[in-house]
Parts: sequence; C-alpha cells; structure tokens
Amino acid sequence: MITDFIATIYEWFGYNTDLGTHLRGWDITCSSFDGQDLYLQIFLTMLLINLGLFLLMYLVIDKFTPRFNTKGAWWLVAFIGLSINFGIAYSLPATIGPCETLIFGSFDLVLYGFANAFWSLIVFALLTSFPYPRYFSTNCRLTTFWKP
Repeated sequence: MITDFIATIYEWFGYNTDLGTHLRGWDITCSSFDGQDLYLQIFLTMLLINLGLFLLMYLVIDKFTPRFNTKGAWWLVAFIGLSINFGIAYSLPATIGPCETLIFGSFDLVLYGFANAFWSLIVFALLTSFPYPRYFSTNCRLTTFWKP
C-alpha cells in the first residue's frame, strides 16, 4: 500500500513503466513481486539522508560557525542532498538484476533520479520549515526554504 503511494508520486516523471515494475520488486524469474522493493528502500534512504543533512546543518555546523545561516548555505546543503539522492536513484536499480522481459534504459534511470532529487528537495524544504527542531540551532534557526 505505501509502495503504491510512493510509486504514484515518483511515476509522475514519466519514466518507462518497466522500470516501475522493476522498482516494485518484480523478481528475476518474471513470476511475482517477490524481489526487492526498491521504491520503499530508496524513499526511506532519501528521508534518512535529508534528516542527516538537517542535523548536520542545524545542529553540527551551526555550532562551529555563525556564517552558515545564509540562503546560500541552505541551498548548498539542499544541493548536496539532491546530488546524493539523484545518484542513489540512478545507480541502485541497475545493481539489481531485472526480469529479462523488462526493458528500460539509462534515460529512464535519469528520470527516476530526477524524481528522487525533486522529492528530496521537497522533503528538505518541509523538514527545515518546522520551527521546533530548528530552535535547537543557535545561528541557523531562522534559515529555511521560505525565509533563508
């Protein structure tokens, strides 16, 4: 059920449905969805990376320098997250052997990578918008997507 929701929001980016089938866990024997659920795995990884970057920006780097509370610093951290999440979404599905009847190429993986990067930006913007966790920060507590 959650995989279907994740698949729905990722598939807006128009990559091949065969890649979507592979990401849902269609096994190498082409018989059932018993393979690895890459949609959920990559989505959870994206959430954890964004949480880690949030903690790094607002709780670790914030303690060392007051100059990290600018719009540029927020976008730098967001771009690092976008890059990492794009790379994971682009490369991880290719490491799992797909069913031989599924046909998708590197362009489909690029579109999936862009989808993961886009949702990474949305999650990071939302995560940095909540006031409570940011108040543990000294210098960056007012730095958000909405008001950097």
